[in-house]
This record gives sequence, C-alpha cells and structure tokens, in this order.
Amino acid sequence: MEMLQIENVSKTIKKRNILTDINLTIAPSEIVGLVGPNGAGKTTLMKLAAGYNLPDKGTIKIGGYDVIRQHREAMERAAFLVEEPGLYPNLNGRQHLKMCCKWHGISEDAIGDVMEFISEDSMLEKKVRAYSVGMKQRLALAICWIANPGLLVLDEPVNGLDPEGIFLLRRKIAEAAGRGAAILISSHLLDELQKVSTRTVFIKQGNIIGEHAEKDSEELEKMYHHYFDGV
Repeated sequence: MEMLQIENVSKTIKKRNILTDINLTIAPSEIVGLVGPNGAGKTTLMKLAAGYNLPDKGTIKIGGYDVIRQHREAMERAAFLVEEPGLYPNLNGRQHLKMCCKWHGISEDAIGDVMEFISEDSMLEKKVRAYSVGMKQRLALAICWIANPGLLVLDEPVNGLDPEGIFLLRRKIAEAAGRGAAILISSHLLDELQKVSTRTVFIKQGNIIGEHAEKDSEELEKMYHHYFDGV
C-alpha cells in the first residue's frame, strides 16, 4: 500500500487556481523530491496533506486513512514541517519533546533518540523565543522524527541549517527511508534534492508536469531547465 495517496486534488484560493487535479503516490521507503518555482503550489499541496487546509476536490490518504474523515488516524502516521516551524515561544525544547511523546503515547526515552538534532545541550532548557532560526529548525526536525512516523512531509527543511545540520538531515532521511518511511521533500535547491531523492516530481502553476527517477545531476538540471526556463 502507498503511504501517501493524493488523488485528483484541486485547490482554489481567492479565485486563483493553486492546484489542479493533482495525483501523486509515495510508497514506503521512497523519497520524493518536489521541485518548482515560487508559487507553483508546493507548500499548498503539503498543507493539504497535513490537513491544515481542505481541498476543494479530491482525496488525500495517509496509510490508507482519509486525512479529512479519519484525521486522527492519518495524523498518527505522519509528521510535517511546512513553512515555519509551529513552536511555542514560551516553552523550552525539552517541554516540546515531552509534549510530543505524550501526544504519541510513547516513552520520554524517545527524546534520547533525536538528540542528534539538538546542536547544544542548552537548547533543551532555553525557551524557544531565544532560539536562532537554525535552532528552531533543528527542534522542529527532532519533533518530526521522535515517533518514527511512516510519512514525513518536509517543506524546505534545510532552511536555516548550517552544513553540519544539512549533512545530519541527509543521513536521517536515508535512515528513515531505510526503515520503511515514505518521504515528500521540497526545496528550491535542485542539487540538495538530488542528493537524497529516489524520484523527482516537477510542479508548475499548480500542475504536475513531469517526474524523473534519474539521480544524475546533469540530467536533472536539463529537466529543470526544460520545464522552468522562462517561468
């Protein structure tokens, strides 16, 4: 069974067609890179998958559960980082991670499994309002990984990360796929997606216009220019 199923999904916002009849499936252990220019519909698609917004048409399922009608069951199988991390400024890092453990019904011992994302021990005791952009991103990624979800949806996850954080993220993505997780990741950086993706999907003006399983960077760059030159 595909971990993520998006079928005939359309979305209009303020009378503007953002997405039109989108069809996309992601199987366990697959890493799909979503590529497109600003305004192509990448973030909107990810917000719909996360249940933040409702599609005007079509269905989205996670692990076979409908994101709208079976919202809790679908969300229990997924983790999302879409746009800015949704963190509480007056809670510290440890409180965030404990809260996630409680929500998922898992032991707080799981915090130790995501400590790689914590760049310094003091992060756990500092309130988030004192975090840098990179620290917020690291905490948000730790939250995504803490329950070993079956689906990870990551919108521009390298934002704010230093080189060490980017290398760590690449490794953790590969490890998650290795244990069977399905991953949807977007980035403006084609070479960054090429390093981790098993399939690249191109989106333009709310339509999926092509996809490619080739990991060769030169070939992907040719495809990118073919689809987006003149955008």
